[in-house]
Amino acid sequence: MIEVEVKYRVPRELMEKIASKVLTLGGKFLGEEVQEDVYFQHPSRNFAVTDEALRVRRARGRVEVTYKGPRIDSRSKTREEIQVKVEDFNSFVSLLEKLGFKRVAKVVKKRKTYKFNDELLHLDCVEDAGFFVEIEGTVEDEGEIEGKREKLIMKAKELGIPTEGFELKSYLEIILGI
Repeated sequence: MIEVEVKYRVPRELMEKIASKVLTLGGKFLGEEVQEDVYFQHPSRNFAVTDEALRVRRARGRVEVTYKGPRIDSRSKTREEIQVKVEDFNSFVSLLEKLGFKRVAKVVKKRKTYKFNDELLHLDCVEDAGFFVEIEGTVEDEGEIEGKREKLIMKAKELGIPTEGFELKSYLEIILGI
């Protein structure tokens, strides 16, 4: 699966307007949660250089481990993503550390999620980073990326999201200042 994502930094006061517009246009509110993400560095490969990420996420009693491959589109946050559910956050973090993985940083965000046609829209308040809107969808083939990206950008415009806030950095990169 390839996740295609566009992200925008927005002022706080715009968050509720965007949420209202999504609902007006037929979107559905799926829920709100606090997500705690712990990122790790590989013991023999520099993920900052290879543009990869390994994350363990805890949210609402569930735990997911996510590998994000290098970006495959320079105009969006598009990359291969592999997710695995695990039972115990602390045990899995401990396992990674025993294998030589090092904690890089923790990212905490409050996220509201909406289903908007066949895409997901996230309104994020990220500690130490600000307010963001992410619109994402998936494709099976790299040949579909450009079309999906353009569709997501059109959705952002339809929702009144300021295009000058387009953000290519991950939350981890923003928090680390890289």
